[in-house]
Amino acid sequence: MNRVRELRQEKGISQKELANMLQVQNSAISKYETGRVALSDQTIRKLTAIFDVSSDYLLGISNKRNESALKGQTLSPAQQELLNVVKDFSSEEIKKIQDFAKFVKTQRNE
Repeated sequence: MNRVRELRQEKGISQKELANMLQVQNSAISKYETGRVALSDQTIRKLTAIFDVSSDYLLGISNKRNESALKGQTLSPAQQELLNVVKDFSSEEIKKIQDFAKFVKTQRNE
């Protein structure tokens, strides 16, 4: 069971509004909410960004809304988007990003 309907209603978004956000037909939202159509990986990524939840929570696998690696801190929308962008990166790509982030941090402290 996924939680699309629950999260959509919690945010006060209509099916039509969510369809526009996802760039799908209105009927797709109803099908997602009832489980008649499986969510694609791309749709899952978009929904996790819209609702600021983990994919595991969205799909009903976990009851934790956000699997933050920031020790219980709530992620800002920009931080969540960054995590959504890099979660499909290879370990080599992630290493490059970590190196760059360390460089940016050293520049900030000067």
